[in-house]
Amino acid sequence: MTISRWVCCSLILIALVALGFGLRLGVRFDITGDWEGLYLLAGPGKVFTVTDDLFPEDTDYLVTGFALTWFSNSVSTVKSDSMSGSNLAVRWDDKQGRGYIKNSFADGRKLLINLSRFKNEEGVLTSGIFVGGGLPTSDPDFRAKDKDETGMSYFDGNRWYHIWCSVNEAVLPASGSNNPIYPQQWSFLGSRVLENSPNNISIVSHHWFAIDGVPLFVEKYFFYEAGNSYFTLITKVKNVGVKPVAFYYLYGDEPWLGHFGSAKGNVGWLKAGLIKTETEIDTKTNSYAGLVDYGNDLAGESRRFTGKANFIEWDNSSRPDMAYFSNVAGRFDQSKGGTSPLNNDTCRFLGLEWGPRPLVPAQSFSFTLAIGMANNDMTTGFPVKPVTPLN
Repeated sequence: MTISRWVCCSLILIALVALGFGLRLGVRFDITGDWEGLYLLAGPGKVFTVTDDLFPEDTDYLVTGFALTWFSNSVSTVKSDSMSGSNLAVRWDDKQGRGYIKNSFADGRKLLINLSRFKNEEGVLTSGIFVGGGLPTSDPDFRAKDKDETGMSYFDGNRWYHIWCSVNEAVLPASGSNNPIYPQQWSFLGSRVLENSPNNISIVSHHWFAIDGVPLFVEKYFFYEAGNSYFTLITKVKNVGVKPVAFYYLYGDEPWLGHFGSAKGNVGWLKAGLIKTETEIDTKTNSYAGLVDYGNDLAGESRRFTGKANFIEWDNSSRPDMAYFSNVAGRFDQSKGGTSPLNNDTCRFLGLEWGPRPLVPAQSFSFTLAIGMANNDMTTGFPVKPVTPLN
């Protein structure tokens, strides 16, 4: 950054702080290092916050601000793919491990995948390949009040549909501790774009955390091909310590399918049909599962929902040891034999679990998922999973 840019940035910060003091509010700084812009927030609490990026959790507090794309460390590219008839826009910051991939089709449809552009409930940011968050303000599709375009979302030419939300991903020690280790607690070691061509984007992020004093190294790989309605995720965990360790790996989401903030209408689906109750999924006979915004008559709901559907497909060679639909993230009701209806207005959850997985020193564990939006059968309206390289 040149001296003139630092001077410009300093003057803007001074102006924003002066405005905060002029309104007799305290001022705090939340500088993430993204430098996507400068924004003044009235909150959280009775303070002004000056920040250099705007996330979906911040938009309700926004007073004023503007994008500063010439400050940002993110690298942006837009390339056309003649095979799929679409433009593939990629914006990624290697150092911060944040960005998005947007596929714009020739007919006006769009598919958006945001990665680590969100904060958790404590306001802590994530870095690396974790689905969630919203576009920076510099993107022409940014809408401060439309959170349907966050996470993984789909634009049909008229409106955005929420497909996946911020992922619930964590590691749980098998030693008896019930304290999950979330990605915000992992040490982020960096990321980089491996391929960025007109028809393919691949990214890797590296992480480190410890379980019971044993260090574990994590590699996460993201692959997307232009024209697809899904991406492929590979996660590798390696024991780089000198003692054995065992853990559970958890992956799931309450996606608020159709509309951000509401789980109403969401029911599960498998290849055999709809799932309207809290249910364990047999991962041996099923290789994928999803939710569909259909309406659950067991919850007193009509059929007046969007019909949009999502899916997670697992590679049979690394299938989860457990999968389930539930009303609560992280567990499901096994006591009633699958009769509890999916009826939570804000949480209808699809969860996957691997473990307990023991790893001796230098040993690795990995799994592969295809995650995305399902199509609908033109006759029945039932979800149809797109063809993927898995299985």
